Amino acid sequence: MKKILFALGLSAVSLFGADNLIRNPEVDGDAWQKEFRVGEGKNQVELTQFVEDSTWNRCLKMTLNNYYISKDGFKSVNAGVMLGGDAKKPGFPCKPDTVYEFKFELKGDAERCMLNYYQWDSKGKAQKKQTKIHLIRPQKEWNVYKGTFRTSPTAKRAALFIQFWGDAKRKNLREKIGQHIMIDKITVQEISEFTPGAAPEKAGPVNLIPAPVFVLGENPVVVDGFKDLMEDKPAKLKTTAEISRSADALRVKIDCFGPVTSDAYSGTGGGAIWKDDLVELFFESKDPNTPYLQFVISAGNGRWMGNGKPGTSDDYSGWKSKVSRGSGRWTAEAEIPYALLGYKQAPADGETLRFNLCRQHPAPGTFDQPDYSKGNRFGAHMMFDNSSVVFGRGSNSDTKRFAILFFGTMKPYCDQALAGVSAGERKDPTVKELISKLDPAQPGIAFAAAAELEKRVRLLRLGKEPFLLAQLKTTKDFALPFFPNELQNHGRLLKIRAAVNEQAPLMLSLANMTALPEEYRVIVNSGWAKQDPSQEWGSMVTGLRSADGTAFPAAKIELRRGVPIRDAETPKHERLLDVLAKVNEAATIPVQPREAGLLWITFDCTDAKPGIYKGRITVLPLNGINQTFKNSRSGGYAVKGASRDFSVELEILPIVLPKKSSIPFNGYVRPADRSGFLDRYDCFMRMVTPWYFTFTYNDDGSVAEEKVRSFLDPQLKLIVDAIRKNPDINDPKIMVGYSVYQVWKKRLLPKKFKSGTPEYWNAWRNFCLGIDRILKKHGVSRKEYTMEIFDEPHLKDFPMEELSRAFAEYKKVMPDAQTLLTSGTLYSLLPGWTEKVVPYLDQWIVHSSAASIPEPRKMFDRFKVLPGKKTGIYICGTNMRQDCYRYYRLLPWNVLEAGADFVSLYQLFPQSMANDLYRIPFGDAAYVLPDTVVPSARLEFFRMGMTDIKYLRLLEKLASGDSKQDREDRDFVRKAAKEVYLVSPHDAGLAGKMREEAIKRILKRIK
Repeated sequence: MKKILFALGLSAVSLFGADNLIRNPEVDGDAWQKEFRVGEGKNQVELTQFVEDSTWNRCLKMTLNNYYISKDGFKSVNAGVMLGGDAKKPGFPCKPDTVYEFKFELKGDAERCMLNYYQWDSKGKAQKKQTKIHLIRPQKEWNVYKGTFRTSPTAKRAALFIQFWGDAKRKNLREKIGQHIMIDKITVQEISEFTPGAAPEKAGPVNLIPAPVFVLGENPVVVDGFKDLMEDKPAKLKTTAEISRSADALRVKIDCFGPVTSDAYSGTGGGAIWKDDLVELFFESKDPNTPYLQFVISAGNGRWMGNGKPGTSDDYSGWKSKVSRGSGRWTAEAEIPYALLGYKQAPADGETLRFNLCRQHPAPGTFDQPDYSKGNRFGAHMMFDNSSVVFGRGSNSDTKRFAILFFGTMKPYCDQALAGVSAGERKDPTVKELISKLDPAQPGIAFAAAAELEKRVRLLRLGKEPFLLAQLKTTKDFALPFFPNELQNHGRLLKIRAAVNEQAPLMLSLANMTALPEEYRVIVNSGWAKQDPSQEWGSMVTGLRSADGTAFPAAKIELRRGVPIRDAETPKHERLLDVLAKVNEAATIPVQPREAGLLWITFDCTDAKPGIYKGRITVLPLNGINQTFKNSRSGGYAVKGASRDFSVELEILPIVLPKKSSIPFNGYVRPADRSGFLDRYDCFMRMVTPWYFTFTYNDDGSVAEEKVRSFLDPQLKLIVDAIRKNPDINDPKIMVGYSVYQVWKKRLLPKKFKSGTPEYWNAWRNFCLGIDRILKKHGVSRKEYTMEIFDEPHLKDFPMEELSRAFAEYKKVMPDAQTLLTSGTLYSLLPGWTEKVVPYLDQWIVHSSAASIPEPRKMFDRFKVLPGKKTGIYICGTNMRQDCYRYYRLLPWNVLEAGADFVSLYQLFPQSMANDLYRIPFGDAAYVLPDTVVPSARLEFFRMGMTDIKYLRLLEKLASGDSKQDREDRDFVRKAAKEVYLVSPHDAGLAGKMREEAIKRILKRIK
């Protein structure tokens, strides 16, 4: 398990986090080599992807293979790994003069290693510098290391650098050939330094990166400096543009230098235009439901229109274009009326419009393989060179990166930025410096200064608040210190969207900005009212209300708080806000001084009426000073002082999700849960352990006595009662496991039987028949249970011949009974697997990693289409620090993408009901207390993923026809699963975005 070592000098400053700059922090899949590379001493160390036994956890391993030997015969080592980069160059994009926080886990047998960081400027010049942690002494167990570094004013890219070093000539060579370190769970995040209860620190001189701003006055404005599509560098081909305006239209002229190499498409609409020389004009849309407006002109004056939605327009009459050719260039001109851009009249001076101008140039000829010397994009056997006004990191339509066009002047914008800054705030040195840069004569700097000014003023104001409350994204690391970036959104509307029957989470962070511990009372309410004739005054109405008075009652709102718990049974360990315990009867949550707590509110929308329910979350510091006075209108009290009200809005969509999971869930749980916890998470399968079947045998292998443990019958009765209360849950409902054959052979079988003899196999068959008889006595049919013959078997313990025969002998006496094998990727690659095992196997559960490794995936895909077979995907990490998004939320997405039948999570909660909170979880996603089971934050992320799939499966069901829209929606589901799980698992917001797109498509269908 993990310990944590903090960087020297990482003070009590709390950190506002941001998104991880490492795309593959857990070194999963095959793409890790694009991001992690040997930075020095290429012939001295080797990088490999290492898979840990039992857990199938993947990590990065660096092994010392060779010494460098100098001319005078001395050995030395100076080699290491750079963490961060892409296929073309090391380092992730970074901001200049910015503080970054890093965090990673490391273990190994090397005596030492050294941590530095590299940074590169715009010209590619490299500089290596030390972090606050410099010397690391690896331990045998995983340890967490975290610290900070600051980039220079000229930095463009950066990477962490972990290295071996030593020099025999200086008598300082301790490194030995074969020594290694392993690295996992790597994060690098931009942070804002912020001390609770005080103004934010000033880091130094303000260094602003000019924004792409253009001011359109009386004369045309020149737009140049086009950037490459894939890299932040100048485009290969020169392109310039002019933007001008008339009384009713915007005019754009683009000069494309270089020869025309296409067929000069001249049609309107259609896909043929995309193979040609062309220009694209993107503009922001005034309609919030339309992603953008897009106008395309080819070198032959062909045209195309789009807006980021499915389908294309047939009406091109609203705008004009023309094309001309000169020596070594071609020119496109467009006239787009303001009305088409969403304006009712010509934009007034000071108004803004975001835009991007793009160019595509196809290279001559066709290509069987990409040739990136000819362009930066490959498709349809062609190479294209794409560029645009702003660098969109591979996407020309990323509206967040669009350039800004000001009509007439920037002065109103600069005046507005100043208007909200108080006299006291203007005394702050950073504010004063930013105000000096609000010069309309330097539009790019002024725009950047305005954004930084707004941020600085907000931080100044937050520093004076006694506490902060803000809604969190569903992508957080809950390790302490916990002070998430979203706290800067303190005071903003708290919004949740949910479907009927959804368990909708509202995740909040509550930060104590004072120097004293505090208890905060939290009430979800819709204000004060006189609720009973016997009341003299009103009282607070708990729950939410819709405009027509419909209540969303407090009984369907569950408040839980994150309780910190250690992540290891060691003196040095990290603490995580992982236990989600119900708040007490006073609904209070304690928060330590200058720390933040986690508040998790679940809205149970089962059978709820669609509509918008509004109210507030009242946060009352019990030790804060409040003044109250009578409010005659409501009959209650108004409160002034330390308490705060935060507006909350729950939108229940007219979408009805199924109450049961769209993907059956096996949580690997043995006890019969009396608290209803299994039903809450829709766990369909219960386990029966083979350890309880302690039969005795005659010499010929027949059963002499079907002895069992005393607690087997009571457990079976509880299990059967539970599954009979839910008659519609999936079959099989019971799993006999883990690894029945292995347990029987190594622990339950008398030593008098020699392995492989007729008597041995007779005893195995009779053991299985005996289990079947006992289950039948309790009313469990063969279709209702499955026997897990092996759990992650290893070749050294069970050769293929023995493994396959164990299955065959079982099926010989019970051909209609079901068998199960749980494996990683091992048995999908062994000779004879298909012929010897598959005929006897009914269910195959594979580790999630198999979905992204080509050969195991091929075998999995072949198996799942065989008649009568079922497949599942599982994870079995035993580390509490598994990434909440990648590990838990994306597991159901893995099942959807792979087309498996069910999902398995090792494990929902421990086998023994007596664990309480004495021990940390070893793979458990919930905590067993004497009278109940408590969920973890990790488990709630898994439930989010299961809800994602409910939406996608519902869309699939609605799109079961053969219309164009049906096919597009089914294609969306397929592509969404692949994009979320396989292509972009590093994008922690993508699952939510795909859910929102599915909602949009469902709503379109049911209107």
